[in-house]
Amino acid sequence: MSAAARVLHVVPPGGGGVDRCVHGIVRSRPGDAILHVSEAQYVFEFPALARFIPLAPADFLRWAGEGGLGSPLLLHAHGTVPVVRHACEGLLPTTAAPRVLTLHDVWFADPALPADERAARLTFVRSAAVRLAPTRFIVDHARAALGNDADDAPVQELPLGAERFERAPAVELSPAADEACGARGFGIAVIGAIGAHKGLAALEALAPRLPAGLRIVVLGYTERQLRQGWTADGRIWVHGVFDPQQLPQLVRHYGARLALFPPGMPESHCYALTDAWMSGLEVLAPDHGALAERVRRHGGGRLYDPRIDADAWCRLVVDEVARARRHPGPVPLSVPLPTMEEMMNRLQAVYAELTPAAQPRLADDEGVQRLAQQHLDGHFFRLELNELQRQVEAVTRDRDALREALSAQQVQQQELAARCSDCEGRLATVQHELDAYAAAYLGLRGRLQRLVGWLPDGLRRPLVALARRLRG
Repeated sequence: MSAAARVLHVVPPGGGGVDRCVHGIVRSRPGDAILHVSEAQYVFEFPALARFIPLAPADFLRWAGEGGLGSPLLLHAHGTVPVVRHACEGLLPTTAAPRVLTLHDVWFADPALPADERAARLTFVRSAAVRLAPTRFIVDHARAALGNDADDAPVQELPLGAERFERAPAVELSPAADEACGARGFGIAVIGAIGAHKGLAALEALAPRLPAGLRIVVLGYTERQLRQGWTADGRIWVHGVFDPQQLPQLVRHYGARLALFPPGMPESHCYALTDAWMSGLEVLAPDHGALAERVRRHGGGRLYDPRIDADAWCRLVVDEVARARRHPGPVPLSVPLPTMEEMMNRLQAVYAELTPAAQPRLADDEGVQRLAQQHLDGHFFRLELNELQRQVEAVTRDRDALREALSAQQVQQQELAARCSDCEGRLATVQHELDAYAAAYLGLRGRLQRLVGWLPDGLRRPLVALARRLRG
């Protein structure tokens, strides 16, 4: 019987749900490691030791080729993007490790991709020893994309386990959040990072249509509001980043009764849905993608047509909030969510089936640490230092330009003040001259009137008539 294999999880940059899934796996498998890959560098993570080791890609692959990863070994790829493919292909010749692939989304078959990139991703899918996906939505996409090869390269559905919220420290709202919450609270919670692809525009259009007493809190952030505060002209409060374990407390603090999912792009899994249920919130979600699949399977909410117009959506939201009640614990679902233990039992079986019958060999974890130290001496961070220097120089140039603009503005203000002072003096002189002309005119008119008064009527009347015509 072969020894248990160490699994190296190859993860693309970006974090999010993929990173959360992988760290959930390695909590049950403390001997595994994670390789975070990008074009410029790899970061080798030992989660059990909370150790992160930055390396140049070529150096890591050379060290792995010399046996540094030990054996038996499995590779578990968590994506199909070029950096993940490059890392797996670089490891394969020297480690001969079987590869598991989890498809966390449907971008492996995105029709908008260039033809050669889409073909490369599908080839990578076909070449995996085992293919997994958390939802039927992704499985169906894979079957459609693989066509006639789908039977030879099936994708197994392996739902992600629901984490228990047991490790969260006490949460207190900031003074600003406490003031925003007030006595009314926020009946509607939108959970996660909300961008254009997740229906941000629709959410911003909904907020002003709601009754004054019904407000929205984003437990997370939006692409237009990363920090805590108001957005959408003061109609939506953004809480900011939080630990998922804190969500049940935040839901209670803000007084939320319903988790709302705006009509964005179809979700592939959506941890936010699981988190809402585990926090005691039923959901109102668009009827497409994995959201619809999971709500139909488990219950716990209601679906709506994602093409619904804004006014009809507003009425539906108001009605759903009116009937919604926050549960004291997780929402009781018609079909319970899979637990982490259930997910890991299935995944352990996959790993066990693929484990190669190799001679056990310990990994050289200290060797990779020594390799990293060479780069920490300066070489590895040279590009990063150059980039930081470039940013500093750009900021310095911007600062100098602003200083020059401010100095020029101050000169203009001084010139304007001097011109205003000169204008005031000239205006006073002109006013003095006008006053003198007016006085002279009044004096002359008075003298003429006295002279005319002495004339006989026969001469005075024609003369007055003539003066009036001349004045007109």
